[in-house]
Amino acid sequence: PHLPPSPSQTYHASPTLHRFLGSNGPLGAERMHDKAYRKDMLKKGLDAARRSVALDDQHFATHKWFAIFSSAYGEFLPLKEKILSSHTMKKHAEIACSLKPTDASTLHLLGRLCFTIADVSWVERQLASRLIATPPTATFKEALEYFLKADGLKPEGFKQNGVWIGHTYMKLNKKKLAAKWYKKTIAMPTISNADRTFSEEAAACLKKL
Repeated sequence: PHLPPSPSQTYHASPTLHRFLGSNGPLGAERMHDKAYRKDMLKKGLDAARRSVALDDQHFATHKWFAIFSSAYGEFLPLKEKILSSHTMKKHAEIACSLKPTDASTLHLLGRLCFTIADVSWVERQLASRLIATPPTATFKEALEYFLKADGLKPEGFKQNGVWIGHTYMKLNKKKLAAKWYKKTIAMPTISNADRTFSEEAAACLKKL
């Protein structure tokens, strides 16, 4: 007999999410440079991810992609909503990680979230504390821990992660380690156009050291 798709199958069959799965991130499509198109697609992706979580909240990928789309859509939100959404995206990323601790991209996402929060200026932090009672907090050390865990799960290399390890060491004022990771990133296999972009970014950062 014909059986209805499981929640997980429903998630992977979502046309909007499927378009981004397997790419190098939710902003991978060429047309995403168009701001109006990008906003529309990210909103559709976020709505689809929200429905996916409702269908299957025990599948790591539903929480992971909800966090990814929430993060990407944040550029279109006013400051207060953006701060509030950061709590939600971190929560879903942490749930995804608890459901599948061996997923390197989820660990990378958590590292990026921690890096972004840690990189908020004092002025922005003060403003955030006026808008909401408990703005999110994180440190560059926490970000580095997530990035290094992600790297440990990808022996063949993970260029996007490697360049962010370099960036984090720079924030921690450890330039020699930053240079080491920028060089390591460049040496990793280049498989996609995004990989090429990360290599160029690492090379540009090396020149500044």
